[in-house]
Amino acid sequence: MITGLISTGGKGLANSEAIQDKYSGLKGDIGKGKGKKPAGIYYLSLEDRNLGSLITDRRINVGTTEEPYYYCFDGSGRAYENALLNNHLYGDNGLMLCSRKNWSLMEVEKDVYLAKDYTRGSLRDPDNAVPVIPAGSQVLVSTSGIVKKEGMIKAGGITYKISNYIAEPKE
Repeated sequence: MITGLISTGGKGLANSEAIQDKYSGLKGDIGKGKGKKPAGIYYLSLEDRNLGSLITDRRINVGTTEEPYYYCFDGSGRAYENALLNNHLYGDNGLMLCSRKNWSLMEVEKDVYLAKDYTRGSLRDPDNAVPVIPAGSQVLVSTSGIVKKEGMIKAGGITYKISNYIAEPKE
């Protein structure tokens, strides 16, 4: 039985005990018929009471307390990727960005959209979708994974002005 964190879309995942190496080569859609899911990142429960069940509509830590690796799964069980949900930023590999101490400046590698702009892992209207955080932008992220939307923050000895999530050094 397949359990744990799996990626069927070719994305590398964070190092975690929840990832089973023997399933790292999975590719393409999973399931059959009406229950078929598009390629993506999913988590199949390791708990005895629901072993192998697809986790939906929640955020889980597949790491440890000391080294957390958070993923958030939508109603279909797919991990959010390049999405902003409740001021938490989930990157290209589905992993929630978070700082190791205080606030950290991080660069967004790909366009980030609001989670509500997605359906089953794809943008609802890709031709008209506008990223909430464009690729190449810098954001400030807290230890709890919150991305600062507005205001001023001092990080690494530099004061940043944040507007619509984008951080720029204050002049």
